[in-house]
Amino acid sequence: MLNDSVDKTDGHYIYWSESFSSALRKVLVALRDKKRFIAVTGDKGYGKTELFNMIGEGLFDAGYNVQALDVTSSFTPVELLTLLAVNLNVILENQTKLNLLQLLSEHYRNTSIDVESVLLLDNCNRLAYDEFLEDLKYIAENSKNVQFVMFGESDFISRFNSVYSLFNNNIEVIKLDGLAKGECTTFVNWLQENIFSEQKKLPKKVMDYIHETAGCNPGKFKLLAKIAFEIRQENDGKITEPKVRKRWEFLNKF
Repeated sequence: MLNDSVDKTDGHYIYWSESFSSALRKVLVALRDKKRFIAVTGDKGYGKTELFNMIGEGLFDAGYNVQALDVTSSFTPVELLTLLAVNLNVILENQTKLNLLQLLSEHYRNTSIDVESVLLLDNCNRLAYDEFLEDLKYIAENSKNVQFVMFGESDFISRFNSVYSLFNNNIEVIKLDGLAKGECTTFVNWLQENIFSEQKKLPKKVMDYIHETAGCNPGKFKLLAKIAFEIRQENDGKITEPKVRKRWEFLNKF
């Protein structure tokens, strides 16, 4: 079932913090409880996109009709609806917004008879137009079985609640947090075992910093450690890509 499918996704670089594991469970429960709109929020680096990818792969493997969109763009609502329609192989008669909304609603009404449908949206805090959120509400009102899971930083929640408040018991807000203070030792051990090795130790200053910082951002340190490991393993310390060099310099400051 769904839990098994999620567990089979490639989580080599995913640290299963208490908050990450709890958020995953809550999303799965909300989907099973047929919540129409689910929001997952948390600061940058707390694992929203990893959760977005993991749930998308798990839903697909479990037989769901799932679509995943990154809405980090300046696309207009019509352009986003068109992109969704193209991904769903919906035949477009014209591209007026009303026509797109009607076609998408009809698609979800028809497909949801035989299979459950979920639309995943990442980086919703960067969505340029609240109008698109209203458009999704229209689709929800006209196709009863489709569910929407939206991922965004904390400032997205006020927009989410404002648009979907009328759905009352059919919405769910799930918060991702940083590492609890007691998790820091576990996190350091995970970094050492999964990212570094006996020959490539995690820098002591990084370990000390993690221990001293309650609620630290696991994504930042995991990414830096991963990049550092790849550089040492594959390039013998020779760094040519500017972004990688910048991150490597940051890591070496500790």
